This record gives sequence, structure tokens and C-alpha cells, in this order.
Amino acid sequence: TISKKTLQSRLKKRGDSPEQISARMAVYAEDLAQLERLATIPTLLVVSNDGAFQEAADKIKKGLLIETD
Repeated sequence: TISKKTLQSRLKKRGDSPEQISARMAVYAEDLAQLERLATIPTLLVVSNDGAFQEAADKIKKGLLIETD
């Protein structure tokens, strides 16, 4: 997942037009609605895209029960 604020910031930073940002934010809203439905799956692993890459990788490893040194 990614926060709305982070997504908007990244889209602006890469130079997307207001129309492109608006369209992407509409897709983001749909994605959040789907995530609510998917959250009922007990084995669902949701990883935040707001933090550092290593944080996401560690969460995935933990979710998959992969041991790290």
C-alpha cells in the first residue's frame, strides 16, 4: 500500500499533469476499496510502499516466514 499523500507527491515529482494525477487518484480510490474486500483473507500480506525498501523486504520475509541472519 501507499498513502494518498505519498502517491500525490511522487506523481507531481515525476511531472504528471493534473489530469494524469486525477486519473491515477481515481484508480487509487478503487484500489483502496478492493483492499478492504481483500483484507478479509486471513493470509493476505499488505506491504507499505511509504517506507524504505528494506522495511518492505523485511515485512515480506516475515510474512513468508523466511529466516534472515
